[in-house]
Amino acid sequence: MKWDNRYKHTFLLSSMSRISQKPQKLNGLLVGTERNAEQDQGSGYSIKGETYEAKKKLKDLNLCDDFMFFQVMNDKMLCRELVELIFARKVTSIENFNEHKMKPWYEAKGIRLDVYLEGDNKLYIFEMQNGKEIHLPVRSRYYQSVNDLTVLKPGDDVSRLKKNYVIFICTYPIFDEKRHIYHFRNICEEDKTLELNDKTEKIFVSTKGTGDDINEAMREFLNFVETSDTSMIPKSDFVKHLQKKVREIKNNPRMEGEYMTYEMKMLDKFHAGKKEGFIAGKKEEKAAIIKAMLKRNISAEEISYMTDIPIEEIGEV
Repeated sequence: MKWDNRYKHTFLLSSMSRISQKPQKLNGLLVGTERNAEQDQGSGYSIKGETYEAKKKLKDLNLCDDFMFFQVMNDKMLCRELVELIFARKVTSIENFNEHKMKPWYEAKGIRLDVYLEGDNKLYIFEMQNGKEIHLPVRSRYYQSVNDLTVLKPGDDVSRLKKNYVIFICTYPIFDEKRHIYHFRNICEEDKTLELNDKTEKIFVSTKGTGDDINEAMREFLNFVETSDTSMIPKSDFVKHLQKKVREIKNNPRMEGEYMTYEMKMLDKFHAGKKEGFIAGKKEEKAAIIKAMLKRNISAEEISYMTDIPIEEIGEV
């Protein structure tokens, strides 16, 4: 069967119309629909159609916002106090502080950390988590693994690995939605009293816990994470120190410039992701058209003629 050119575009348009009736989610973007701001709640940014703007100005940021948390926790002493609050023990020495980027090898997916602290021969990784993340436990595993591979050099014995803690501070309910803090260690299924002692622990903290499982100092800190009210009168020394640091950042003209630079980088990432999503969308749309035509028993040669898609590419679908 030979297809006439007058039918070529009519068939393609009708096929594309049917395919695009149901929008597809590609790399976080909805192809064929307008992405709405509610899909980005917790990110600190509003994305709708072609627009991208900060939801908050610097003066309105709270500790839970990525930029503010990163800037505040660049203070070594505040990091020390945060560790001491969560673990209820003193940190007597700090060996390393805030190596923010980790990548075990060239091709691997790297991670950017909010806080990295080595103290008393232990390692602490902190992440502030705003938008709800259903894969958080798996992410904690990945962070743990990447850190181990980054710390060990070729030829090093695994005994060099330090006790390692990965801590996520979340602004939404987690797990059973009751507790404020959850500690996880590897234990034996057959004997719950037997620990693996692999020097790893994962800790999840939620500002939305409802149980009576934390002290007043922790409760005040979790409230400050979300509100960061610089006019309140804190009871704990740690929140007083945090409040002072947040006030300094908000009143620092240089920080306005840094926040604008941060926004611009987020905008670049948004456009890069949008372009990647568009390319992926085009590729999937093309594949869907080919599949629809093959179902109609149209040969690869005829599909190639009608769509200008190389036969080799059709064979890969």
